[in-house]
Order: sequence, then C-alpha cells, then structure tokens
Amino acid sequence: MNRRRFLGLCAAGGVAAAGAWTVHDIHSERFSLRVNRRRLRVHGLPASLEGLKIALLSDFHAGWCTPWDLATRAAVLAVGEKPDLIFLLGDYVSDPVAAVAAPLRKVLAALRAQHGVWAVLGNHDWMYGRHRPVIQSLAATGATLLRNSARRLSIRGHDLWLAGLDDPVTERDNFEAALRDVPSGALTFLLAHTPDIIYQAEQLGLRAVFAGHTHGGQVCIPFYGPPIVPSKFGKRFASGAFTVRGTSMYVTRGIGSVPPLVRFNCPPEVSLLTLAAQTRS
Repeated sequence: MNRRRFLGLCAAGGVAAAGAWTVHDIHSERFSLRVNRRRLRVHGLPASLEGLKIALLSDFHAGWCTPWDLATRAAVLAVGEKPDLIFLLGDYVSDPVAAVAAPLRKVLAALRAQHGVWAVLGNHDWMYGRHRPVIQSLAATGATLLRNSARRLSIRGHDLWLAGLDDPVTERDNFEAALRDVPSGALTFLLAHTPDIIYQAEQLGLRAVFAGHTHGGQVCIPFYGPPIVPSKFGKRFASGAFTVRGTSMYVTRGIGSVPPLVRFNCPPEVSLLTLAAQTRS
C-alpha cells in the first residue's frame, strides 16, 4: 500500500469515526442531565431576598419521549440543591392518560422546598388531554397549581407575589385574571410555560418571569445557535437569562425532549437560580 492510499484511508476512517461519534453524541446528550447554577439579577429586589434560591423544572415529557428515571433524577437533583422555591413550568408527561398518574405522583412527591412547590400547565398537558391526571397529581403531592391566579408569600419579612398563567400556547392565558388580586407595584414573579409573554409581563411591571417550552432548541449549532425554536421570537429567547427593560427572565432548557429525540450542544438542565438585586440602567 503506498503512502497516498494509506493517508486516504486514514482520512476516510477519521471522517467515519467523527460521524459515528456525532450520531452517538446527539442521541446520548439528551440523557446528560445537569444542574445549571446561575445568578439572576432582579430590579428592585429587597436586600433580604438576595440569595434566594429557585429551582426550575420544565418539560419533563416523561414517558415514551423521556424516560421516567430521568424525571426522577431531575427531582433528586433539584431537592439536593436545597432551593427556597421550586417552580414547575409545564409539559409533564408524554404517555397515554391512563398510564401517567402513578409515575408522575412518584416524581412530584420527591419535590420539597421551604416556601413551596409552584406549578403551571403547558401546551402538551392540554393538547393531548393529559391535564386531568397532571392536575390531580400536582394536588395530591402538595404542589400549588397557578391557573391565571396569584398567591402572596411572606419570605424573610417581605411580601412576594407569585402569579401563574395558564398555557399561552393554547391561548388559555389571562393576565387580567392572573393579576387581579395583586396590589399595584407589588414585587411579583410570573410563571409561564413560554417566554413569548415577556413583553406583556414587562408592560405590566412584573419583576421576573420564569419560562420553559423552548427546550433551548434541542440542537444548537456552534456560532449560530438553535435553527429551530418553538417561539414567535425565534431563537431570541431560546434559553438563559434576559432583561427586557425592567423585567428579568430566565428560560430553562428543560429536562425532556420531543421528536426528533436528539439534543446537540444543548443538554437538559435543572436550573438553579440565585437571586441578586439589580438597579435599573
């Protein structure tokens, strides 16, 4: 075998190996769950609430799309961070209605936080008729479901309002109902399945928004980002921390995946946010 042929075979083998590794990677990365610890700066946050820790879990899609053991591992990781609050941001299951209640309750029962577990529904909960077992499972395990409603918490001597929208993707959201009981100017955080409501939230003076739905795009091309994101804003709010004038927002990549069942350069995450004050620029 001459040198040129030898080098050609080596190059071809390298390309084949790289291709095989990439195929393996995009299929295996969706199981590479990690805790993504971030600081989220919130305008006007009282000093006593600095350091408050919030765990975000979204888009489990547990069942045929995502193994139940990955959902369980997400719950264990979240609780292990000892968060003050846990926010569940929708799209809990992907199995048929009759099969989801028992395993979902097992996952949700593991969640504990000093100031409670708070939840909203997502489009997959409504579109496939799974909302009933999801609602029942949340109630049975002590989570508070916010459906266009708000609740007041007293944390470290300050009032904090948590408002939750019913799913905006299926047009069940109602800002007026969600904020009806919230005093004007009150420190208010919003839970919503999608980041697409960020501009309404900013106009209403909400301090922070917590969202999922995008999965971060699932596939992120280096130097470009995700080519496909289920958002009317494209990849602008695909994942991570954002500030829209006086409103902060964090969009989590979530835990599960939907078809095509791949992730690349976009691993699933349990988001652990530590709050800090930020002055308006």
